Amino acid sequence: VVSALGKVGSTDDETALLAAATDADAGVRGEAALAFFRMRFLKRVPEYSTAAVTKIAQMSADPEAEVRWRAVYGASRWPEPRLAQALAASQRDDDSRVRLFSVRALGKLALAPDEALFLDEDLYVRAEAVAAFSAAKAWERLPVSIFSDPSAHVRAAAADAAGASGDAGRFGAPLEKLAAEPGTLAPGRALLALAKLHRDGAAEILARARKDPRWWVRARAFEASAFLSDGGIILRNGVADP
Repeated sequence: VVSALGKVGSTDDETALLAAATDADAGVRGEAALAFFRMRFLKRVPEYSTAAVTKIAQMSADPEAEVRWRAVYGASRWPEPRLAQALAASQRDDDSRVRLFSVRALGKLALAPDEALFLDEDLYVRAEAVAAFSAAKAWERLPVSIFSDPSAHVRAAAADAAGASGDAGRFGAPLEKLAAEPGTLAPGRALLALAKLHRDGAAEILARARKDPRWWVRARAFEASAFLSDGGIILRNGVADP
């Protein structure tokens, strides 16, 4: 019933959801957390009420992790500044799902998370931390060590952040090293970042990458070549790639 209210309910049903948020069963409490978000996301309420925000913040500290991650998940999908304090606390949660969604939610608010998360045991949390710092435009606080993270997902997130930073001086060399490594995910994203930072200055490295035996790398190289002054010609030639 609580799940259904989240999909078809309105402001008239908030009292029922507030009651469900204190249910003895953790499953019901978790569904209440998602229901608050769904009503906001589906525009069945104009905004979270003060009572809803207070209750969601309380659920983010629920004894059960299944409730906590659902509470912060909603904030990762629909930014809510009034939950910033609760999210800052949740980024240090014992459950990796709670940390992941709280960090993503902080990024939605353009707030940088705790720098300790660059060393989080969960690779997806580390990747979200990099993305959140980029969203907060706190690129100067990104450690160059993230380009050597054991996870390709984190290294790819680092490439995205570097490309968004506009700081070719600081990130140019790490990106070139990343573009030359084995694999496909991180090198491909590094090529895109280099093109954004250097434009025609990345022409030589992109020319080599367009001949790479790895089709994924070639695909990213052609995509990145759109940033070059002769990108149109290059892309038309790329149609002939087998």
